[in-house]
Amino acid sequence: MTERTAAHIPTGWDGVVDVTESDGWRQPWRLPPRRLATAFSPELTEHAVVPTGVRIGVVTDAPELSLSLRSTPVWTPRPRAVDVFVKGELSQSLPVGAGAEELIVRLPGERSEVQLWLPHRGAITQVGPISVAASATIEPAPATGPRWITYGSSITQCLVTASPSETWPARIARRYGWRLLDLGFAAQAYLDPFVARTIASRPADLISVELGPNLYIRGPFTERSLGGLAAGFLETIRDAHPDVPVVVFSPPVWVEREHEPNPHELTLSGVRELVENVVRVLQGLGDGNLHLVPGDELFGAADAGLTIDGLHPDAAGDALLAERFGPRLAAVLAGSAVQVPAGGPAGRPASEPVR
Repeated sequence: MTERTAAHIPTGWDGVVDVTESDGWRQPWRLPPRRLATAFSPELTEHAVVPTGVRIGVVTDAPELSLSLRSTPVWTPRPRAVDVFVKGELSQSLPVGAGAEELIVRLPGERSEVQLWLPHRGAITQVGPISVAASATIEPAPATGPRWITYGSSITQCLVTASPSETWPARIARRYGWRLLDLGFAAQAYLDPFVARTIASRPADLISVELGPNLYIRGPFTERSLGGLAAGFLETIRDAHPDVPVVVFSPPVWVEREHEPNPHELTLSGVRELVENVVRVLQGLGDGNLHLVPGDELFGAADAGLTIDGLHPDAAGDALLAERFGPRLAAVLAGSAVQVPAGGPAGRPASEPVR
């Protein structure tokens, strides 16, 4: 049996707000665990420990690497995976089960940068030791590139796409070399002040905010409350990041529900109009670095065939979102503006219940 040496590589984490340790297992968090009680939402806490967009980066000359994981399902079981990138290219996608297990990652055996994308859906995931042969070297990989924070609902967490590196935020981050912090929380994007303060507290070069269908589904807000809360959410972020571009996109089209009133008599199209008006009001008050991408242009009625239910994009829908949204974000970061391409996904390849 090959003698191994193990290390936790604590500085190799990226896409996290915090990492805690208990009994030799490290828990990545996408929200600050010590302050989560202020959200008064067990559901949001449940999402905060699901490592959507979380990566571990190492540099090693080992021919293989052993990754210990412990998974605790929190939703209906769905296929999950760790995506392995070697020198920037996808090398393996390793299936992940429940409970404790050891994944063996095959490597070139020469000094290479390795990035491990943890499972983005379905389970709390804890990380144990990362082991390599005793004769090999291993160290944390340097984290480089602009820091991008993206916030939203299941549209941003991307629970349909099976691969953690193929969600639309992951696709964009990989394409442009950005350091992603994915704050997508399925059915929990309710303008929580706690989340706004989290975004305000993190270093960022670019911020995108999905003010999406959660503002409509189940009627969490009235017309009176929604506009002010959305404005306050954005102003909390702006106060902490006065010079960082912030891009807002409003709800995508949900054909079956566009004009159906929720319990507070708001339609999805009405929520979209209100969100876009909030952005225009803040722009009119002098926020020249706040940008709007209308959701019906980003993912419209013609794209419904790339969803599982008329709203949530499938894997091909995520690819289309990345193709449309990525250039807009890149242009904003570069200080210019581009138009979102119009039209549907004709000719494009197509691919849990999502909450």
